Amino acid sequence: MTDNNEHVEQFEREELVRALQARERFLTGVLGSLESFVTIDDAWRITFANATAARMAGAPPEQLVGVDVREITPPELLEQALPALMRALREQVGVEFGAAMAGRESSFRGRAYPLADGGLAVYLRDVTAEVHAVLEREASEQRYRELVESVNSAILRWTSEGTLTFLNGYAEQLFGWDAEEILGQHVSMLLPEPAPGSDTADLVETILEQPERYQTSINENVCKDGRRLWMAWTNYAIRDERGELSEVHAVGNDITELVRAQTALQESEERFRTLADQSPFLIWVTGVEGGIEFVNRTYLEFFGVSEDEVTGTGWTPLVHADDAERYVGEFMAAMREKRPFVCEARVLCASGEWRWVESHGVPRLSSSGEFLGLVGSSPDVTDRRLTEQALRRTEAEKAAQQERLRLARDLHDSVTQALFAATLKAEALTADGDPATVDAIAEEVRRLNRGALAQMRTLLLELRGDALEEVPLAQLLRNLSEATESRAGVDVWLSLECRDEMVASVHVAVYRITQEALNNVARHAGAANAWVDLSADGSAVRLSVRDDGRGFHAAPRDPSHLGLTLMREQAEEVGGRLTLETEPGSGTLVRFDWKAADR
Repeated sequence: MTDNNEHVEQFEREELVRALQARERFLTGVLGSLESFVTIDDAWRITFANATAARMAGAPPEQLVGVDVREITPPELLEQALPALMRALREQVGVEFGAAMAGRESSFRGRAYPLADGGLAVYLRDVTAEVHAVLEREASEQRYRELVESVNSAILRWTSEGTLTFLNGYAEQLFGWDAEEILGQHVSMLLPEPAPGSDTADLVETILEQPERYQTSINENVCKDGRRLWMAWTNYAIRDERGELSEVHAVGNDITELVRAQTALQESEERFRTLADQSPFLIWVTGVEGGIEFVNRTYLEFFGVSEDEVTGTGWTPLVHADDAERYVGEFMAAMREKRPFVCEARVLCASGEWRWVESHGVPRLSSSGEFLGLVGSSPDVTDRRLTEQALRRTEAEKAAQQERLRLARDLHDSVTQALFAATLKAEALTADGDPATVDAIAEEVRRLNRGALAQMRTLLLELRGDALEEVPLAQLLRNLSEATESRAGVDVWLSLECRDEMVASVHVAVYRITQEALNNVARHAGAANAWVDLSADGSAVRLSVRDDGRGFHAAPRDPSHLGLTLMREQAEEVGGRLTLETEPGSGTLVRFDWKAADR
């Protein structure tokens, strides 16, 4: 029995040891899993340290036992934790403490509990990550607040019941409400009283029920002072962890001026269409590529077409085939060059008649100066053209009559008078037999006959109309000289140097200017001599007609001097320049200059 009892006791002792070892392993595992855990006695000596504490101290746990905890604790940490630990030892109470090291690069939170033997159990946890998360969250919230307060947008938050929980400073200024006045109120207080059947009657409830459908909305809002604003809102639904709507975050921008501008534009377009439709002219508007975008009712009725038929380039078949290339070409050139367009053409109207229209288009520009196309009108000018044709015929007939009168006057002033004078001289020749007198009279008769013959040649050329440029200029000027000598008894001295063929229009201008200048010499100068000097080649012409007559006071562009006006017009038509030099008693000089480069 004794052996059996000893055996049982031995077994029980072994079981107890195993249990104690298992308990120790359990406690050691639990304590070792803590971030940092040590026990110290009342003399600050370490009696236990877990693995985390050992790693922080840089030594195995068994080497830390008996070491003064103050010797292995970093000074910065010890400085912040020591007052709390001393109080816990002194008063045998639990305490909490915190510490931050190296500018918050590491942060700790600890607790100390008194032990029965008078020592302390100290728990130290690294909360650096948590502190950084909090700081980052605080910084993020600060950045959010700064952003919210800096943007030029109204920002609101309201709950799923419609209660306002936040509005930023811009929203306060925009709507005129202080935050403390409006927070806690229903968001509908920012909406005007809805008219019956209005879309805004249940706007808040609709957004709450279907926030995804109303991520954007445009509606009127009302300010504290009753002012109305048009706002464009972007609504964000905030949901909780169960997916239920908890809050609406709304960002709004004031678009009142834009809405007013759009309304004004729409009203302006309606006024334009109304005025355009009442206009008797054909009004049209093109796009940037030249296609028709709008025509008025008068246009449609005039051509007997629908708006769809002429939209784009549908108008081009309405232009007469003989005018289409010129008209369409000029139109497209104006579009390319972004310049005004003016052109006449025959068009086929609704009655089947070909009518003349005169189209005027001006560039249409955006507010930034961008070319948008042309806007123009095409009045019917058929009656005007018929009137102009009749006037041109009348004017042509009148001009022909005046030319006939001029020729008759020249015929009377030169040829008839010369022949009459020659006849008188010839009769005197028969009455006087003195040889010297006979020779003188005979020479005078010959001179008068040559002048009359030259003047007749000139008049015949005038009657032919288009033959002046075909007759050598030297011959024309000799005819004029001889006619002047015959008419006025003036000696005309010619100096002609023509090296190359002259431009036809300049050829005629030289003749006309010389003709008018010599007519003035014959009628008004009272001169004994006149000089005609011409130097010309294909690129330059210089003509001068000078006399030694009485001269005159010449005022610039004096309309009473019709002959001078005609000469200046002749010179300007061919790109030349006419100058006049004269003084009373000093004769007169008329000069005409022309250069090919000046044309």
